[in-house]
Amino acid sequence: MSADRRRVAVIQWRFAWATADDAWTNEWACWIGQAATCGAQLVVLPAHTGDALLARQRPELGHLSLRTGLDQAWLTSLPDQERASQGQRLWQDYQGIFSRLAAQHGIVLAAGSLLLPAADGRLYHQAALFDTQGELMGSQRACHRSAAERALRVAAGEQLTVFDTAVGRLGLIVGEDLYYPEVARVLALHGAAAFLAPTQRRFGGEAGLLAGLWRDVQGNQAFGLEACLVDPETAPIQSLGSHILGPAELTEDTRGVIAHAATGSDTEVVVGDLDWAARRQLLMDYDITRYFNPRLYVGQLLEAYP
Repeated sequence: MSADRRRVAVIQWRFAWATADDAWTNEWACWIGQAATCGAQLVVLPAHTGDALLARQRPELGHLSLRTGLDQAWLTSLPDQERASQGQRLWQDYQGIFSRLAAQHGIVLAAGSLLLPAADGRLYHQAALFDTQGELMGSQRACHRSAAERALRVAAGEQLTVFDTAVGRLGLIVGEDLYYPEVARVLALHGAAAFLAPTQRRFGGEAGLLAGLWRDVQGNQAFGLEACLVDPETAPIQSLGSHILGPAELTEDTRGVIAHAATGSDTEVVVGDLDWAARRQLLMDYDITRYFNPRLYVGQLLEAYP
């Protein structure tokens, strides 16, 4: 495959708590390996992938739903030292597994997301990005919070980062940020050519798709990779599941969809190709970014987000 075409994948995953043995890790190795065998150079995992590893420290969580398990793990009055220790072990476990898998397959890996305490003890919903050598490129904290996250006292991130990778310039749209178009716009202004979204979609059907990453992809002439978590407790009815998206002009029937999951109800690997040359030509023919107004965004956003 030429440098102008990049094969990518999103993994839609039905949530399951990790076990003390290697079964959970081996399943992820299988799915990521399947994507790599198909030629994927970039793989995106869904929201809360890393949270499943809490059950290795707290086996009692394995009998609970995701939401109840997160409440149990973080809302209880843990001493600060124990809270920090739990977060540190979770991070080490998460980084160790997905760093190794990224290096093993030589892929850029957006390894889903998880809740992690910062040094000051505040929780953040964040996602990490690993390069083809398994090195941590950095992480992105979600800048907006769901009602459930507010109840957990999750804090809001305050900075957006674009990552230069072997696949292209990428921006992470984490969790609830999917529903705030200013996040994608800021990333686009910083040069992101593709948005990676580890999500737990809140709305079903065609409207659920159009209200999220699809809108941001079309509004910024970028590519988009949305990896959806399948969680029976919170999944919307008739969810369309995970998608690989592109500018409408570059896709079949101008739908803006490059590839999509067969259903929204089970684990699935979705593979598609990003045509960077076609996107460059689109920007030459009709560059929507020339109509952006950065000065307006700076003034208004700073006023709206004091």
